[in-house]
This record gives sequence, structure tokens and C-alpha cells, in this order.
Amino acid sequence: LKNIESKTRVKAYLFEPSGRQCGDATGKWIAPADVHDLVVKTHDMSVTYGGVVSPQFNLSQARVMAAQPVITQRGTYVFAGAMSRTLLAATVDEPETQLLRVISVFLITGLFCYGLARYLAAPVGKIRSAAQKIAKGDLSARVEPNRFPRGRDELTSLARDFDAMAERMESLVTAQSRLLGDVSHELRSPLTRLGLALELARRGDEVKRAAAFERIEREATRLDALIGELLTLSRLENGLRAEELNRIVDLLEVSREVAADADFEAHNAGRGVRVTFDGPAESVILRGDPELLRRAFENVARNAARHTGENTTVDISLKVIKDRVIWNCRDHGSGVPDEALADIFRPFYRVEDARERAEFDRGTGLGLAIAERAATAHGGSIIARNATDGGLEVEISLPTVK
Repeated sequence: LKNIESKTRVKAYLFEPSGRQCGDATGKWIAPADVHDLVVKTHDMSVTYGGVVSPQFNLSQARVMAAQPVITQRGTYVFAGAMSRTLLAATVDEPETQLLRVISVFLITGLFCYGLARYLAAPVGKIRSAAQKIAKGDLSARVEPNRFPRGRDELTSLARDFDAMAERMESLVTAQSRLLGDVSHELRSPLTRLGLALELARRGDEVKRAAAFERIEREATRLDALIGELLTLSRLENGLRAEELNRIVDLLEVSREVAADADFEAHNAGRGVRVTFDGPAESVILRGDPELLRRAFENVARNAARHTGENTTVDISLKVIKDRVIWNCRDHGSGVPDEALADIFRPFYRVEDARERAEFDRGTGLGLAIAERAATAHGGSIIARNATDGGLEVEISLPTVK
């Protein structure tokens, strides 16, 4: 019994079936009266109900008590225990104190969860707001993740990807709008001239009528070429199927055919076009769409032939560097302003300088744009730069067959 008290701080008492307390001879282990009363009550209940009695509890101003009958062959013993309320309060808080602690925990947890929710929801709210603005037509809306009060995490990465997507969408829509405007302008000009030529043909004499018919034929040819270029550009913008890019193409043969056609057209103006290549023909073979590559080379070569100086030759060269074919076309004209080099591959972009020719000698404004997109579709690239001694160089890099 003393060991129980030393380990649990509960005073333990044992009573015999006769009701006498078991203890030492000194009498220092005598149960208090309220404990004794609980023991008697428990013993009587055990006798009344045949020993099947659950533990009995009692709470007084001084202590908390419990008693349990123990059935043996010698009779019913009663085991009791008591703990002072002062000691119990030091071990277990009062219900009011426990309630305050629970409320405090809930308040602190709630504040923490609210702050965490705001911390996580703020970026989501910004992304949602930007998405709604874009849906309403404001393509300039951005999330700006650099303003987030956090470092690198998933939401920041998502915001960056969202801004990149929005930037791409805005550039595509802007380019589309600009292209539609340019197409409208380019179609309106020859149609206007056609209308004027028809009016002259109706009212003029035979000489004026013949000139008007020549003008009509020229403008119709220009319209046909422009529409053909627009269809090609649209095809490239929509993407090519894999099977369209799987034919074997001999770049040397294509280059020679393109140069021959461009040389024939430029010959009357005292200009020429030639091709040079010193390597084996099989080294400049790749897979792709031969018609698109021919169109790309032809557009670059014809553009160079129009702008090269009189009595000069456009030089087309091919060389192989590692696993790529470098196709280079260089004219001997006035070149292009450095600030315009990045723009000449835009549809309908024209440099307003000495490179401009008469109205009848102008191209459609789509040639270099088609060349750029054809090169990209074949896994290549195209760049333009001014030569050190004058003229413009256009270089197309394409992967060879592995």
C-alpha cells in the first residue's frame, strides 16, 4: 500500500471481509471516516448483489475517493483509494482552466490557418484575376510573380508560366491583327489600280485601252502571286504534318534550279545569280518538303536579285558544318539598316530606302516571312546581316540527314 502511494500519490486502503482495516500496528494508516463510509457502502452492495459491483466513487470537500470489492474464497475484501483535492488540482486542471486552454488553442490555430490561407490564396487570386481580364479581352494582363511575398515555389512557377502564356497569346493576336491589316492594304492597292485601269479601258482610245489592259494583267498577276503567298504562309503558320517533312531533298540541286530561274529574270537588268559548292553532293541532303524549301530559297534569291547593284552577281553558297547545311545568299546592293534586320522577316515589312524599286518591281512582302517559317518548320533557322563591304547576306541553317 505504501508503494502504491509513493508511485501514484494515491493513499490505498484494504479492508477485510469482517470490515476491519488491514494495516500496521502503529495505527498511522487508518482510513478517514469518509473513506470508511464508502468502503462499508461498497461491501454492502457487493453482498446484496452477489459480488458483481462496479467501482464506487465519492467526492468530498477534502478528497476524491474510489472503492472496489475483491471477491476471494475467504470473503469480500474492499480495496479503496483516496487523493486530496489540492494534490489533484495540481495534477489536473479545473474544467474552467481546461476550457480556457482549449479555446486558446482554437483561437491560435484559427489565426494561423487564416494567415496561411491568405498567404496561399493571394497568388491564386492574382492568377484568377489576370485570367478573367484576359477572358474579357485585356491581353496585357499579367500576374507579375516577382511581387509575390515568397521565394521560388509551385505557385510562383505557375504564375511565371501563366505570364509567358499570356505574353505569347498577346504577341500572336497582335501579329494576327497586324497581318490582317497588312493583307487588307496589300489587296486594296492592286484592286484600286484594277478599277482605275478598267475605267480607262472603257473611256480611252485604242492606245490607252491597250495600256490599261496591260496594267490589268499585271495587277491580276500580282494579286494571284499575293494570294498564293498568303496560302503558303497560312499553311506554315498552321503547322506541317510529319509526313510532309519526310521526303529526301537535294539542296544542291534545288539551289541550282532556283539560281537558274533567278539568273534568267535578272539577266535583262545586267545582274546575275550563281551557286558555289565544293563538297560532295550527298553531304547536302536532308529530309523535308522540297517545294517549301524551293520556295524559301527562291524568295531569298529573287529578293537579292531585285536589290543587288547593276552589273553585279548574287552569290549563293553551300557549306556543311558538322551536321548542318549552311545556305548563304549575298547581294551587292545598299544593304539594310541595322535596326531593321530583325524586322525584315515580318509579313509585309518593307525597308523604305534605296532598296525600294518601282511599283512594278516590288515583291509581295511575304517572301522573307515564308522563308523564315519554312526554315523553322524544317528544324532550322534564318538570319540576315549586312556584309562588311556592302550588300545583304541571308543565311539559312538546316539539319542534314543523320
